[in-house]
Amino acid sequence: MDKNWLSFKFITRAKAIFWARLSIIILFLVTFIVPPWSQFLGLTSSWAFLSFIFILLYTLVFAYSLFFNKREVVITYLSLLLDLPFVVYLIIFTGGLRSPLFFLQILYTMFFALLFTRPLAIIPPLMLLPIIAHIDQLVFVRGLVLQDVLILILYSLANLLLLYSTVYFNTQENIQHDEIMKLKDAMKELELSEERLRLSREIHDGIGATLSALIMQIDYILSLEDPNMMKKETEELRNIAEEGMEELRRAVVLLRTDFDLKNMLSNMVDRLRSKNNLEVSSNILLDNASLKADELLAIFRIIQEAFTNIAKHSDAKNVDLNVIIKGDSFEIGISDNGKGFDPHNSPENHYGIINMKDRARLIGATFTIESEIQKGTKVILKRGIIHGN
Repeated sequence: MDKNWLSFKFITRAKAIFWARLSIIILFLVTFIVPPWSQFLGLTSSWAFLSFIFILLYTLVFAYSLFFNKREVVITYLSLLLDLPFVVYLIIFTGGLRSPLFFLQILYTMFFALLFTRPLAIIPPLMLLPIIAHIDQLVFVRGLVLQDVLILILYSLANLLLLYSTVYFNTQENIQHDEIMKLKDAMKELELSEERLRLSREIHDGIGATLSALIMQIDYILSLEDPNMMKKETEELRNIAEEGMEELRRAVVLLRTDFDLKNMLSNMVDRLRSKNNLEVSSNILLDNASLKADELLAIFRIIQEAFTNIAKHSDAKNVDLNVIIKGDSFEIGISDNGKGFDPHNSPENHYGIINMKDRARLIGATFTIESEIQKGTKVILKRGIIHGN
């Protein structure tokens, strides 16, 4: 078992028992004020008052050890042991085996069983039964009649049932705690796995694409023989490397939880215009957006992948981007006037499209691609209902 859990459970229960004992002490303090009560409990002598002061003092020591974590287990056990002689006195004085205060013996059995799991630690309150029975015979000199035997049997059964119930519920509580801890560990593993998947997507969508472009550019340069062409392509290679550095910085920003989606999309639109000589119109509306960071990141990456596909494959001249986010609902459309394609005959292993679909699925959005040959392409990402749109 986890030691921290056991310590927390012990302190929590010990504090509850402390308040119970404190209420009993307050009750006995009131008893000293009411003469009939003090006479009934045998608390009329000065020794009774001195004993009460002694109980109060070691109860305060018990409280100090408990609330300030100073050897709380040992002091708790000793303070409960010190209570037992006074319990015996009260039971004997008020009638012995037939005393109305015999419930105190069961109460202290419960205290010991709740706090201490070792069998030997629970013996002291159980020994009160034979001790009280023996003193009862010495004091009242009435012999062990059948009624007393029945009382002893009933209280013995009550003690056994109490111990069994306490041990059972203790065991179940510990088992449930272990299961919760295992579930917590499994959740951590799942979160780690999801984070790894997220990082792999970021690497593929950003840095991976840039490195692929670098490799292709290098291969093309190696095939050239014209020095002027090599110089021109080397400059292009430098531009790609700079784009890679920019993507690396962008990826670091995107992995944070507080990135500005509107600003990031505006920068991406500007790059698409300048790098590919495209006419790009954009409408970005964020109205009380309450999306989580991972949802905003998924939206950004889907739009980025769509822009990348337009730049590489569409031969488009015009691109339209519409982003409307209201609360936790959104509707996003990216359309172009390029050569289009047949969605039913697209490559099955096109990782970019698969990645876009996966991102949409993870945030509970619908993702569709509408395209026809020579009629352009439209990507639609939607979740919820945008009222008035």
